[in-house]
Amino acid sequence: MHHQLFSDEELREIEKRTADRLKEPIDANVPERAKRIAERVYNEFLSMHGLYRDSMTAMLSLIGSRFGDGEPGLK
Repeated sequence: MHHQLFSDEELREIEKRTADRLKEPIDANVPERAKRIAERVYNEFLSMHGLYRDSMTAMLSLIGSRFGDGEPGLK
């Protein structure tokens, strides 16, 4: 038994680039919809930024714990 989670219309919407999704309400003069999409884009950015920040912090902490925080002996 096959149950489709999304309608064909929903799948077409999901496939669109976010920038294209944002341009449509701007061109159609529907600013409230454009604002909602822009807010979603910003929230997605914050999530990715947080993941990147956390992974970099973990990596640098690991390097610091293994090799110390002192400057390397360059001669």
